[in-house]
Amino acid sequence: MRFIPHTQIGDLDYLPDTTVVVIGGMSFHGAMIAEYLRKEDYKVILLEDSLNIAPVPLKWDRWSQLTVDKTFVDFSDEAKLKMSLRGAATVLYVPTGLIDMETMTNDPIKQYQLGSLTLAHFQKLLLLISKVPSIDQVILLSTVDKVSSSSLIHKTWLSTLEQLYTHSYHSNVLKTGAALIKVNGVFGPWKETDKFSNACWYIKSVVHLVRKITHAISPGFVTHDFTTECQKDKEGEPVTTSWNKSYTRSLKKKKYVISGAVLIFNETKAYWPSHVHFNDHKYFRTFLISAMRSAPEADILIIHNTLSDDVVEKLLVACPSCQFKHEDPVNMRISHDQRLYLLYDYLLDNPDINYLVISDIRDVSFFADPFQ
Repeated sequence: MRFIPHTQIGDLDYLPDTTVVVIGGMSFHGAMIAEYLRKEDYKVILLEDSLNIAPVPLKWDRWSQLTVDKTFVDFSDEAKLKMSLRGAATVLYVPTGLIDMETMTNDPIKQYQLGSLTLAHFQKLLLLISKVPSIDQVILLSTVDKVSSSSLIHKTWLSTLEQLYTHSYHSNVLKTGAALIKVNGVFGPWKETDKFSNACWYIKSVVHLVRKITHAISPGFVTHDFTTECQKDKEGEPVTTSWNKSYTRSLKKKKYVISGAVLIFNETKAYWPSHVHFNDHKYFRTFLISAMRSAPEADILIIHNTLSDDVVEKLLVACPSCQFKHEDPVNMRISHDQRLYLLYDYLLDNPDINYLVISDIRDVSFFADPFQ
């Protein structure tokens, strides 16, 4: 097959002459398989159901480093989904939402919604595949999670997906060749962390099997079980190591700061706010405590001219991640305006800050991490 250089795309209207469409690019499985298929000179398009967009930093870091064409598709939109499959010869489906369900959400209600919508979108996908004449093979990659902490509900969703897939083929809803590949879900960084959980590698074997399936002469339904054979492959794949090292480096580089200001003027009559007194930490106590709880990884910056050194020392004991920066106003502008100039100078002096949240301080309480 002829290798087509990749181009970064944001929205695909059609996939001309595409050999393999891999669905599940936000999962480790889908991302790795797509990369290796491209290395074996396949023309690859990587898709992900917009349902599976989640604030998991490792997923986005990995997604940004992929070298294949990739985009998100709203699977609830039948027209867009069908258009995204045009030109595909093989569709490989990795159920990101079910494999990574416990990583994406801990809320049982949201897990149920994610599971039910994933099954509904998968069923719609199978129906649409029968309407795309270029597709002659569909492959489902599923996991057998042996981790004792995994819930029975999580395992049941994956089992139900496999049954739906098998039934669709045998009931002639799916009119293509079909294959089910089972792999372990506990080996490698499957749990979306920056640490390896075991020394087992089978991605290359899966890719070789996909290659074999795509070249099969006679269609049919075949099941391949890698849950006992995965130890045959080598461990410590350099691509995986590179991704995890990059992610770890990016975490070290990122610095998040939440800022607020308590400024009064050294005049006989305070201009604004008149009800702020020196050493009055109660004025911003709610802001401080809620920011610490909601964003434990963030630094908290308080710009002030109202706190004495001994009070600041006591506050730092309670809040080690806080920074109290003393600044005296230079004119009679209200603090709401002047703090922006002071924060601008602070950013110039601290170029390592990635994100800065600027907020009022007296009447603000955080209920969630603003950086997620």
